[in-house]
Amino acid sequence: MKVIYKDNIDLLNGFSYLKEYVVYGVNYIDKERTEYLLINDFELIYPNLYSSYFFDIIDERESIYWTKDSIDPKFNTVNEFLAPYFFDNLINASFKESTIFQKYKELMDKEFCSNQYEKAIILDENLNWVSCSYCDNVFEIKMIDQGIIVCSKCNNNNNNPFLC
Repeated sequence: MKVIYKDNIDLLNGFSYLKEYVVYGVNYIDKERTEYLLINDFELIYPNLYSSYFFDIIDERESIYWTKDSIDPKFNTVNEFLAPYFFDNLINASFKESTIFQKYKELMDKEFCSNQYEKAIILDENLNWVSCSYCDNVFEIKMIDQGIIVCSKCNNNNNNPFLC
């Protein structure tokens, strides 16, 4: 899931106006109140819950890495994030929790298309071959369900033209 920050007045939350953010979990409080698990522009290590009021959804698909919490089905996120004291340990820079969070953050950050990147050019639709939009490299997309693909030559991110 991806959202865009729509509040151009309140800068206290540490979000940039009209910037895209990946949602790492959703807390459905009730029918009218929802919170998103996000990393703002200042917190690069761990996420916090923020009211959905300040955001517009730009991609409503839930992450393929999420699971519904069996204890609290109103909270959807990565199963490992639901372990007791996971976020407390993450805030305290525990190596185990930091490694787990970084792994899933990287996966989810590449899962959805982004308006920050150009779309790769389709060369062969049947074999998933594309050309990088930033250099002359031609490569095969291995993870067709990934929104952002990385060129093996110039290392630039490209939007996956089969999804975006």
